[in-house]
Amino acid sequence: MCRVSFNYDEKKKNLAKKYLRDYGLSMTDAISIFLDAVVMNKGMPNADALEDAEDIRMASKEDDKLKEGKAVTYSSDEVYKRLGI
Repeated sequence: MCRVSFNYDEKKKNLAKKYLRDYGLSMTDAISIFLDAVVMNKGMPNADALEDAEDIRMASKEDDKLKEGKAVTYSSDEVYKRLGI
């Protein structure tokens, strides 16, 4: 066995723990399941759902920037990637 450490938003972590408890899972259980799925799939499990989640995260970051009065800009590579080109 090995120990894995990472930084994550405290509020999101607490929400995740709450939701995982509803399934009878600990954070360790959930991360282990995820890593097992990566190994079984030889890559990211359910990549389409993860792309949707990334779009949601990007939209959230855009909203935060707009609320702060900052411009939202993208590189051409990001635009092509988001458009699937």
